[in-house]
Amino acid sequence: NFGYTYRNYTTPSGGFSAGGGPLYSAMSISPLVPVRFTDGRWGYGGGSANPVALLYDSGTNDFTSQEVNANFVGKLKIMDGWDASVTYSFIQSNSLREILSKTINYYRPGTEEIWYSTNPTNKLDERDYTSIKQTFIAQTNFERKFGKHTLSAVVGFSQEWYTEKNFTAQRTGLLTEKDPSLGFGSSDAQTNGASAASWAIRSGFGRINYNFDERYLLEANLRYDLTSRFFESNRGGVFPSFSGAWRISEENFWKENVKGFDNLKLRLSWGILGNQYVGSNDYPYLAVIGTVGSIPHFGTNPSSGYSQTTLANPNLTWETIHMTNVGLDMTFFKNRLNVSA
Repeated sequence: NFGYTYRNYTTPSGGFSAGGGPLYSAMSISPLVPVRFTDGRWGYGGGSANPVALLYDSGTNDFTSQEVNANFVGKLKIMDGWDASVTYSFIQSNSLREILSKTINYYRPGTEEIWYSTNPTNKLDERDYTSIKQTFIAQTNFERKFGKHTLSAVVGFSQEWYTEKNFTAQRTGLLTEKDPSLGFGSSDAQTNGASAASWAIRSGFGRINYNFDERYLLEANLRYDLTSRFFESNRGGVFPSFSGAWRISEENFWKENVKGFDNLKLRLSWGILGNQYVGSNDYPYLAVIGTVGSIPHFGTNPSSGYSQTTLANPNLTWETIHMTNVGLDMTFFKNRLNVSA
């Protein structure tokens, strides 16, 4: 399977957030302010920007993205009841956001005096995002019947890994607001930044099922997971689970003596679930270093520096949840009534 998705949409540069933009201005501006004055210029009355002006002339927030996704599956039938399969898939995305913030000047009626300005200094902000997520799964399935006995099993290996990189650049004081590029802005006030992240998880898993004459059902599962989120010695987690069921309604003594029950099953299960999403970021075991914008020092200009922004905890490991369930399933009157407790 192969897919390609292209997205392209545009909003006003200020967006539609609760604290700004045309929707906020529409609710807060005085109803006595005209959309335009009689001289054709945008109307303004103090207190809030003109929402129609923001929609038309404040600039644009253009977003485009291309996403490619593919899924490849190979399957081999080894013999009756036994097969093996391999799956590889990926999702790769490349996106660009370009935010052009234009200057809107509101003039006092009949004069050249600027009353108020939205975005007094125009600005172009470009943001580039790339990411790829890959998944690999290999597993084998087995099922065989021996008279009243049915045995099935699954053994497999899987790995997921993800990488992303982001880049931003900004310039103000554009020479022109028509089809601008970063090169049209002032290099004196340019800024840029970048970030990157990656994670991976590797797993081995297995399951075995036993069924005797549709009366006695047993299942055992085991997973072993390794995650990049924890320190090397704490990355692994073992998560077993077991379940069993007794279909009492399939017993001869029940069929011969009880009427009206279509199904009666007693079940019991116990298992451990693991959660790797603990900590405040993708690397909670590392001392994350972040930038500090202004550090006083001798002289007139502060300098930039770096400091630890997040506490590290190399002892973090998988969060585990132990679950025990006991249940009773009943069906009556030719499957018209079902009860689970």
